[in-house]
Amino acid sequence: MYITETAKERIANTLVWYPSHVVMPKTSSTNAATAAARDLIYAMQNPHPAAPIAPLADDHRKGLQNLAEIFQQVGRNHTSSEDLD
Repeated sequence: MYITETAKERIANTLVWYPSHVVMPKTSSTNAATAAARDLIYAMQNPHPAAPIAPLADDHRKGLQNLAEIFQQVGRNHTSSEDLD
């Protein structure tokens, strides 16, 4: 690593960063929920063939598809409102 005080490089076993001049980015709860909804949509629409759970019944599959559509609609509305900012 480079030490600014000595203007030299130093080899260290451990390096810890304490950001004091830069604010670390944060994810809002809305962005976290939107990302989780996108992950759920993908998982519902692309089931993994090796899943250890029993195959879904038709009514369960329809319910999950309805949830995916709701999540997609909310995501589109959220994205549209962000474009206005």
